[in-house]
Parts: sequence; C-alpha cells; structure tokens
Amino acid sequence: MTISRWAGVCAALFCLTLLPGCGSDSNDPVQTVQTEKDASWAKHSVFYEVFVRSFNDSNGDGVGDLAGVTAKLDYLQNLGVDALWLMPIHPASSYHGYDVIDHGAINPDYGTLDDFKKLVDSAHQRKMKIVIDWVVNHTSNEHVWFKKALAGDADYVDYYLWSDTKLDDNWQQAANGRWYYCWYGNANMPKLNYKNAKLRENIKSLAAFWIKQGVDGFRLDVAQDIGGSDMALTYSWWAEFNSYVKSLKPSAYVVGEVNHDGLNDNTYHAPFYQGMDSTFNFPDYNFMLGMSTGLTRDLLGTLNAAHDEYAVYNSNYIDATTLGNHDRSRIASRLKSDPRLVRHAITLMMTLPGTPFLYYGEEIGMRGGHDQQGDPNKREPMDWYASASGAGMTKMTRAVYGGEPKNLIANDGISVEEQQNAPDSLLNYYRKLITLRKAHPMLFDGRFQRIGTPDDTYGYRVSAAGTAYTLLVVHNQDIQTVKKLTLTGAATELLSGKAYKAGETVSIPEFGSVILKVDSQTLPIAPMPILNKANPTYKLTLTVHVPPQTPENAPLYLPNSDDGWDPTVLEKCAKCTLTKIGPQTYTITLERERGTILEYKYIRDLGWNSSESELNGDWNGNREAVFALPDAKTDDTVLGWRDTNYHPVQ
Repeated sequence: MTISRWAGVCAALFCLTLLPGCGSDSNDPVQTVQTEKDASWAKHSVFYEVFVRSFNDSNGDGVGDLAGVTAKLDYLQNLGVDALWLMPIHPASSYHGYDVIDHGAINPDYGTLDDFKKLVDSAHQRKMKIVIDWVVNHTSNEHVWFKKALAGDADYVDYYLWSDTKLDDNWQQAANGRWYYCWYGNANMPKLNYKNAKLRENIKSLAAFWIKQGVDGFRLDVAQDIGGSDMALTYSWWAEFNSYVKSLKPSAYVVGEVNHDGLNDNTYHAPFYQGMDSTFNFPDYNFMLGMSTGLTRDLLGTLNAAHDEYAVYNSNYIDATTLGNHDRSRIASRLKSDPRLVRHAITLMMTLPGTPFLYYGEEIGMRGGHDQQGDPNKREPMDWYASASGAGMTKMTRAVYGGEPKNLIANDGISVEEQQNAPDSLLNYYRKLITLRKAHPMLFDGRFQRIGTPDDTYGYRVSAAGTAYTLLVVHNQDIQTVKKLTLTGAATELLSGKAYKAGETVSIPEFGSVILKVDSQTLPIAPMPILNKANPTYKLTLTVHVPPQTPENAPLYLPNSDDGWDPTVLEKCAKCTLTKIGPQTYTITLERERGTILEYKYIRDLGWNSSESELNGDWNGNREAVFALPDAKTDDTVLGWRDTNYHPVQ
C-alpha cells in the first residue's frame, strides 16, 4: 500500500505536516533552497505537458511511469523542451490523478520517490526543469483529511465545507448525514475550505516537501475556484502561497489554470498575476484556433492590451500560451488533422509572444477528443512506433481509463518512428520552429507591432531593445491563394533559410507564413494600410447517416455552440433542423464566418436522452466543424442513440 510505504519514508526523513502516512503535524523548519534569483528562466522556455500514465513504460507492465519519462529526456531535449509539466503524480482515485488521495506521496503505478528524484536529477543535469501539477482546490473523498473530517475530528472538519441541508446540486450527503460541498457536484471531489488557517499551512508545508525533492515549480489546478465566489480569498491565498514558495526557492515558477476562455476575458486573468508568474492564456488559445482556420482579426491588439493589464498586477508577468492540454481536444483533432491548418496553428504560437506549453504527442499530430470521442481519448498512449506497439508503449484499457484508444493506428504516419528522420515531418517542423524561436529570443518577449501587409494576410514587426535586427512575420490567412511580398531591402527568410535581395518577391503559400529577418530597424517592405476587412461567409453541408434502429420519420436536430445547446428551443430553430433525404440520411447546410470552429451534436426528439452515442449507448464527445473552405461538405455517421431501445448493441 502507498500509505504504509510512505509512512516509512516519512518517518525516516521528516514530517513537514500531517501527510497521509505521518501521525501528526510538525513545525520542523524547512531548509531554504538557494538557486536562481527568480523565475525569469521560464520566460524563454518551452514547456511540455506529460501524462505519465500514457507516456512511456519502463518495466513492461503497460503503465507509463517516472522511469519511463526519465528514459525519454533525450528525446525531449532534442525536441527543444526546457521544462516538463507533469500531470498529477500523487496517489489518486481516478486514472487521471485530479482527485488526490495523498499529496505527499508518489502514485505507486508511477514508481517511487526515488524514481522521482532520479527524474529530477536527470532533468537538471540536462538543464531542464520539472514543474508538478498541484491539485489543492479539492481532494479525493479517500483522502485522510476527509476521512478524519467524516469521523468528526475537530482538527479536520473545517478543512471542508459543510451544511445541514442541501443548498444546491454541488452539495452531496456524507455518511454522517451532513452535506459537503463538492467541486462541480462530484461526490468524489470534496472542496477544501481556504478560510481555515491550518489547512493553508498544511498545503504550504506539502509544497515545501516537493521543493525539497527538487521541483522547480507548480501548475495550479482550477486556480480560479479556490475561494468559490470569494475572489478576494482566491487572490490572497495564491499571493500567500506564491510568496511562501519563493521564500524557499526564489526561482520557483508558479502557473495557474484560470478557466476564462472568452476572447476578451483577459480582464479576469489579470488579477491572478498578483499571486503567480503566469496564467494559461485561454483567450489567446481560442484566438489562435480561429486564425488557424482563416479568421483575420487583430490578435495582437487583444494580446498587447492583455499584457498591459497583466503588468498592472505583476511587472514580471510571463504569459503562458498553449494549443491544447489534457482537458481540451487535441489541436490536430480540432483542425480535422489538416496538415495546413495544424502547421498554421503551431507557426502562429511560435511566432507570438509568451512561453509555449506543448501537450505530449502534439508534435507528431496525435489526435483525440471530439467527433465521437470522450475525455479519455485526449490522453491516449504516446505513439512511439509505426506499428503502434513496442517497448515503452503504454496500454489504455476501459477498466482504467473508462475508454479505449481510437487513434492509435499502425502505419498512419503519426508516430515518432515514422517522423523522426523525415525532414518534412510535423515533428521536425516543431523542432525547426523551437530552434528558430530560441535563436531569436525576441519572439518570447519582444515588442510586437501589427503592420500593414497584403489583403488576407496578418503581419507584424518583432523587435527588442538593444537588438540590431528586426523580424517581419506575415501569415497568409487564405487557404486558396498564394500571397506575394515585394521587398524594398535585403532579408533572410528564416523558415526556408533563403536570402532575398531588394526588388525580389517572396511568396507566402496558402495558409503559410514567412519570417523575414533584416539586419536593421527598417522593414523590407513598403508601407501599406492595415486592412480590417470582414471575413467572408462560407457554407458547409453536413450529410448524416443514422443507424437502422432510428425511428422512421424521426426529426433530427443540431444543437451547437453558436445557436445553443438547449433542446427545448431547437424545435423553433429552423437552421438547427435537418432535412430527411433518404431512409436513413439527413442533411443541413450551415453558413458561418470563415475561420469559425463550430461544436455540435445530433439529437432526436428534442432531448439529450435521444442524443447520438457510442454503439452501446454510452455518451460520446461533441463533433466539430471547421469553416476553412468555401462550400465544403462533410459526411457524418451516427453510431447509436442514447435511449436503450435505439442503439445497435443491446
């Protein structure tokens, strides 16, 4: 058992606080770790998120482990990674680890504390950093704190939030008859009470333990929810936590998950910078997704304004950018595995300011999520081999993950082995962009200024104080037309390595980009106006085939992210109603602005109980449509319906 094994380690080393294997709290002093003066190392770093369970298996049991991560450090270093973010490494109730049982131990599936120390030491030898996921908004209901609270231990009852009545659906009834507050109503995830001073000290002491093991920072899970609706408590707690962590290790990097995604939601992110170095810029994520599929909006106008807001709270802010993570559909899936769109997305992120975070397997185009795929499919095994099997490959089973792999396909071109030595592979394109970014640090935190470029392109100047050269980045937002730039001065195009003279023309491929370097502060193109034209409207025709069990003449509806998800309003929504064109075939034509990514699902009879499902009736993920081409067509197949009478597998 993890708890009993950890008890021995804890007794032998020290007891910072009440860890699940320790018998009492302790006020023993924590040794301060002397390292770099601050977290500025993260400003010019590339991070890589690892789901240990799915990444690499070192001992052949089918489960990814810490030793497996250590074995792949050379691969990651060769990719250009500077720091790893490890998803939860602690014992937990769920396969993903976000319901922690013991914050002071290593998940036995992943190895031992010694394995973790070896990983940290091996990373540090390569000048790589290790940041761990810090899930302290809630615990598992198997956590010793919750068990003690249930038993009426006065020291722990107030670690959680209790009521004598059910206040809303977020409250679940405990065995003692009282109601406890849960994160999103999940009975397995009781929420912690940060008004309790002893809890706060315990959390800080646990963080100190991991700093002593060598970690270089923390990724803060659901940082916005810590104080519930009390945002003052939320901000003050993270400021308290950040200050404490940096008192032990000044270079520790603290990055928060703040789930506000709207294109103008950076106002919500800004106050969090008073208590952390970074937040994940999810508004920027959505902006980049749109631009990846052809939207032409002023991303930099929004981004620069956001940075001004961040600086009000933290002059040393570090913007954390990303194209996906364990909660979101993989970028390749969101962009329909279209290589033009995927490369456009990564080129955008790598030529815009911020600290990029990659999600394991993103660099080879791994798919997962949406289009009839659930949460577990976002976390499938890392694909190392063309055969989709071999030493180190992990195993995904329904018994553990709650789902089976749908994207692990032999000889599909999506593996490290198939791409490693292919010069034009996505993997090597990632390597090229990361290398280019590091060679030109202004791409992390320089001055970005939009400039006028040809119609249907988006261009900007990148410069930095004390740097003689300037970069001109231009993205072609048209998937059908090559764009041209006539140069007024000499420049080198960094993606191709080609040198150009004044008077020559640079071609920008459809949905392609150029990065021009000039050895002066003068741009190599003539001034032109900044164009803010409306995006064209594109049509997409969906044809959907339904299973034979579908009731004859059943109406079919399309709830979606634009028109709404409420089935009760769909009957009056003509543009959400499909037309039957055959015994088991329906169709609908949608119109949206170019670059729109529409999330949708099929339902019958105006109720979620009759929504589309897996073959066996299980819930599946939503679908997505990308409006990147005019008059596009998509064929969808409904596998089954959730109502038990109408799915094929009984």
